[in-house]
Parts: sequence; C-alpha cells; structure tokens
Amino acid sequence: MVALREIFSEYTYTKIAIGVVCILLYVGLISGKENREEMLEDGADEVFVPTDEWKVVKKGQKIPAGLHVRMNLETGLNEAKLLDGGSKSKSGAVATTVATTSQEKKSNHLLPGVNLEKVKFKSYDQIKKELRDANVVPKTDMEVLKELVDRHEKNGASLKLLEDLEYLGHQYDNALEFIRLDGFRTVIHHNLNGSNLIDYEEEHEDELKRMTLVLLGSLAQNNPKVQIHAMETNTLTMLQRLLGERNPDVRSSAVYALGSVLRRFPFAQRKFGESGGFENLVDLIESGNIKVGLKVITLLSDLLNEMEQVEEEKELNKIEQYRQVEVRNRLLALNYNNILTTFLVNVVKADPADEDGIEICTVAIKQIGATTKDRRLNAEL
Repeated sequence: MVALREIFSEYTYTKIAIGVVCILLYVGLISGKENREEMLEDGADEVFVPTDEWKVVKKGQKIPAGLHVRMNLETGLNEAKLLDGGSKSKSGAVATTVATTSQEKKSNHLLPGVNLEKVKFKSYDQIKKELRDANVVPKTDMEVLKELVDRHEKNGASLKLLEDLEYLGHQYDNALEFIRLDGFRTVIHHNLNGSNLIDYEEEHEDELKRMTLVLLGSLAQNNPKVQIHAMETNTLTMLQRLLGERNPDVRSSAVYALGSVLRRFPFAQRKFGESGGFENLVDLIESGNIKVGLKVITLLSDLLNEMEQVEEEKELNKIEQYRQVEVRNRLLALNYNNILTTFLVNVVKADPADEDGIEICTVAIKQIGATTKDRRLNAEL
C-alpha cells in the first residue's frame, strides 16, 4: 500500500511539473507575439529608413520607392534594404521585389517612370514652331520631295540629289507626289535626254543616266498609277531607246526601269511588243554582256509567268489582255530557245561557278520548252 502511494505521488509530481512547463511556454509565446505586434504597431505613420542590411518593416510603415523587399520565412516578417546592384537573396526570402510608388504604378509599362496622366501631346504645328525657334525645321517627305525637285530644276542634276529622290520614291504616296510635281518632265526626261547633259563629262553623264533610271524603276515598281503616267508621257519609248546605250551599266539600269513599267501591265507590254521592244531585248541577250543578258532573261521569264498565272486563274478579261501581248509567239518567232541555249554556254564558259546565272538560264529554257510543247499540242488538237 505504501509502495503504491509512493508511485502515485511521483506520478502526480511529474504530471504537475509537465503542466507547469507547458504553461510557462504558452505564456512565453503569447508575450513574444504581443511584443512583436507591439513592435510592428510602433511603426504606424512612420517612413521606413533603409540601410544596406535587411531591416524589419514595422506595421504601418511607409516604404520608399526603389528598395529590395522580401518576406523572411524564418520570422514571418517583412524586411527591406537598399538596392545593391546584384546582391543575392538569402535562403530565408520567399521573394525579392523592387518597391514602387503608387504614382509609378500608373505609368506606362513601356516607359517606366513616365506618368502618362501628366504627359501632354503636342501637335505637329506646335513641335514645328518650337523647333523653328531653335533653328531646327522638321519637314515631311512631301516637303523634302518638293525641295529636291525644285533644286534639280534650278541647279541641274547631281548624284546625291538623285539618290535622295530615289530613297523617297520607294514610298507609294511619294511617287504620286513626284508625278504631281511634274517630276517626270523636270527630272526623268530631262536627264535621260542626252542633249541636256552635254556639259558633263561622259563618265559622269552615264552615272547620272544610270541613277535616273534607278529612280524611275523605284517610282514605277508595284505602282499602277506611275506605270500609267509613264505610258502617257511616252517614257516607254525613251526606255526602249536607252536599251541601245553604249555603257553596259546604263543598259542594265534601263532593263530594270523597263521591267518596273511592264510588269503586271499588259497594255504597256502590248505597246512595247508592237514597237519592236522584244526584238531589242533579244538583241541584248546576244550582245554578249552576261550581266545585262541575265537581267533580260529574268524579265522575259517574269512576263511569261504572268501569262501562265492568269490562265490558271481563268480570269477571262485578263486572259484576253495578255493574249493580245503575244509574248510567247513573239519570242518563239525570234528563235528564243536556241538563243537561250547559246547564252547558257557562254555563261558556263565565263564562270563555271556562276550557279545563279546557270539556274536562270536553265529555268528559262525549260519554260520556253514547255511553251513550245504546249503550242504543238494545241496545233494538233
């Protein structure tokens, strides 16, 4: 009985001791939490003062913009510090961000730090006036184009001026403005008429002609209104004459300009064929200049492809227009397939490694060969 009483007494004391320890731990946790909350609440309406080390952000404290901010997993508290340009976060941080003000959050994400609400956009006239006051006058493409055309008419041609015109002439609207400014008469026709360049040295005259032809090609390329204007101003006849120029660079540029006027324009192709233009092109292939010959073959292949595409699309109106051109028949009548074979041999002799030139010739030979075969089948039918 005494033994049981002693055992019971020891058990009771142990139980009481464990209970006291638990109570003390609980009280400690509660008091720690209260102290932590009091510490955080002490920061109400204060501005956080950052340092180079992580500091706890008290509850209610305002965080300045441009700081590293994180939550410490070990303590559950928010911490912040100054940016240090590449320091690594410690393992206790869930995420590190850069603090921003509410004003910056309203700014454009494409222009960080710029508040679009305060941005006032200015009209072109306002900007122009302000820049004029600073002796800087902005100009539109149309204004620059007019100045260049006027300068050409007043002072004559120069390579730099023609290059600037060619740069602007790629734009569709600029090309139409060039027509409105009578640029074909004052620039294109003036420079392509040899008598107007008589005061220049022969080499410089050829360069001016070449650059003028490049300008014409840029203006007319994929621009039907310019192509029509070229026909109305008899520019096609002038191009046909320039195919016989002595300088091969001028002839090459003439083929480029001619292609810009003829492509996708069956009326111009018909007029060109009626005036013996295809004969002139075939003569260029036989002239022996590889560069010019390849350009001519490329142009003729494009014209044949146009006809084939129209026939595949089965647009009767277009088919009738292209049939009036008779590109196939005209080339076959000029023995074009044999001329191509001879030219291919010359290309290989000149440069056996000229893969582009060889391919252009072989494709053209296959194309005209298929045309000849189709013609025979149609005759048999």
